[in-house]
Amino acid sequence: MKHKIILAFLVVALVALPFTFSACAPKEVVPIKIGAPIPLTGAYAADGEEMLNGITMAVDEINRAGGVLGRPLEMIVFDIKELLPEDLTSAADKLILLDKVDAVITGYGDTGADLAAFGQYDVPYFHSDTTRICKTLVREHPEYNNCFMLCDDSAPYGWLGFDIITEEIPYECPNHKAAVIYVDYEYNIVSADTFKEEVAKKGWEIVVDEMVPWGVKDWGPILSKIRATEPSIILFANLIPVDGVTFLHQFLEDPTDSIIYMTYFPAIPEFRELAGEAANGVCWITAMGILPTPEAEAWGERYKQRFGKEPAIFGSAGPYDALHMWAAAVERTGDVEDYDAVCAAIRDPDHLYTGLCGTYKFDPEEQYALGGEALVPPTFYQIQNMKHVLIWPTKFAQGEFEVPPWIGS
Repeated sequence: MKHKIILAFLVVALVALPFTFSACAPKEVVPIKIGAPIPLTGAYAADGEEMLNGITMAVDEINRAGGVLGRPLEMIVFDIKELLPEDLTSAADKLILLDKVDAVITGYGDTGADLAAFGQYDVPYFHSDTTRICKTLVREHPEYNNCFMLCDDSAPYGWLGFDIITEEIPYECPNHKAAVIYVDYEYNIVSADTFKEEVAKKGWEIVVDEMVPWGVKDWGPILSKIRATEPSIILFANLIPVDGVTFLHQFLEDPTDSIIYMTYFPAIPEFRELAGEAANGVCWITAMGILPTPEAEAWGERYKQRFGKEPAIFGSAGPYDALHMWAAAVERTGDVEDYDAVCAAIRDPDHLYTGLCGTYKFDPEEQYALGGEALVPPTFYQIQNMKHVLIWPTKFAQGEFEVPPWIGS
């Protein structure tokens, strides 16, 4: 009888043993998933590559430092191609409902369709759409309070760019005439409108005002008007590098004494690659750029080592900053799935995050990053010797404005 009891005990013990070991074995750490809706194919693919690189670097650095709340990060990429509303909706539904991501980060995702797609959920969404409509949507739709724009809209491209050229750089314009060429797109229309408003305010005259479609091949008719009126400043508001390069080459066939001032897209490496030496002298602006700080310079070296090239002025740094900013907010709240608390921590003016592009302080009503030298300033550049030289803000200037080689030629 005793042997039966002992045998029964041994059987029970052996059966229970695997469960005991299982209970004692370390649990697998579940990664925190980060959604990355990025344009990897189509017209915006050059920017998309930069966005992907920035998020990749941030994920790797955070993971090497121990992750977030002790958990590693895992990036889930979705190609949003040409930024069509249906692709953005598909991205939001898949990343949030199927992949269960806890944050979504991109460089840009259109002019509001992305907010409609991601704003219906609670997961924090970061973008740099740089559009006025995004500010309006957040103000008018409180449910979009999970959407954060990492910069201001494109209005400063107009009024601020004009003021920098006419008041900040050491150059005297030969006359008070300006030309405006812009694409029929909200982002560019706002730039053109605020430029024209500032021109009128300062007593200047708009002598050429042309709204154009994407992909113009022959700029002859518009250039004829420019050559007849000889404006001191030409604003070229576009998004596609090849459009700007085509215009520039045709302008230089018979140039006027005009400063060529472009919005953002010369930041895309393709612009300098296609333009070559013709790019020298071109001025341009972006709502957020990598500031020349020691931290940013060290980051740039790490970027070159990782990807074999220098980072673009815009594209990689914003998403990189966003992921680090989100990670810091999650660490403060202690719960990655408490999205309301994480968003509140991101908005908290007592815990501002400083990254490659400046210090992020979000407008409480429209949730865009406020501009200014002490925050996330717009940055104004001139291409000199095939390099982007930061001219303004003066605090961060890497050089001085040089008279473009075609002026006076």
